[in-house]
Amino acid sequence: MQNTYYQIVMLITYSDNSNIFLIFALCKNLTIKIVFSIMKTNIIMKSADRNLFGIIIKQNTKNGQSLSVTDLMKAYEKARMQYGGEEKNIHEIVNNKGFKETIYITLNRIGVVKLHIDDFLKEVDDKGLIKVLKSIGMWETYGRGDNKEVFCNPYIWTLLALELHPMFFVELMFSADLEGLDTDNFFCFDVPAMLPKKEVMKTYLFQSGDKYKIGKSRDVNRRLEELELYNPDIKLVCEMMGDLETELHEKYKKYLYKREWFIFDNETLKSVLKDFKQTTSKGNY
Repeated sequence: MQNTYYQIVMLITYSDNSNIFLIFALCKNLTIKIVFSIMKTNIIMKSADRNLFGIIIKQNTKNGQSLSVTDLMKAYEKARMQYGGEEKNIHEIVNNKGFKETIYITLNRIGVVKLHIDDFLKEVDDKGLIKVLKSIGMWETYGRGDNKEVFCNPYIWTLLALELHPMFFVELMFSADLEGLDTDNFFCFDVPAMLPKKEVMKTYLFQSGDKYKIGKSRDVNRRLEELELYNPDIKLVCEMMGDLETELHEKYKKYLYKREWFIFDNETLKSVLKDFKQTTSKGNY
């Protein structure tokens, strides 16, 4: 693959012809590089710049700069009628493991998600990607029935568009003004195709009110920060080295409340805390 690059480009311009965002995905020598131009906020895009296959993509200017997923799907149907292609829907895309990983890389790079990728994917598997995106303000739903309208963050919207139909890439790339692109506004990062050596797995005990969560993570503090986004009362009780999550879940299944959450009486809680003080963990070191 020497000197070979593969590019995915999507560009949407503002009314002042500056860039809202640009994503390149480059692959060279087993390294994936994603380059973003700096996004501006609270800028209203011209209707002409939001025209995709005759569909004007609505922009939610009341809440940042989110773009309509509902309109994106309408544009997809028109593109598919004109050019054919495989039938796809949002549900299938957001449940694809590769797409979830791409979402993680994007959100992690812009500072929205600080979890290790394994912890993020576990959260997504438990709750669903859309629910997780809603909890961090990246996905919004308004209205009901025929009046229902879905919006999402422009980064997420772009990734969805690229998954839906190849003509979206072609249409936007060839209509974009790449000549005047200010590359000084770029920042970039490399994501190795092979993940680096993982950190040591830990088992943790979190508390929220009268409920306790027994889970595992390679970065307990980041896991706690992520959960605090939609559960500000949660706190760390204790943690230990190794992966004993399954073992402890089985031992205390009688007290299971929901998923990884338990309700313990005082004596049982003492037993749990004693387990966490043991130093003979048999987990992943």
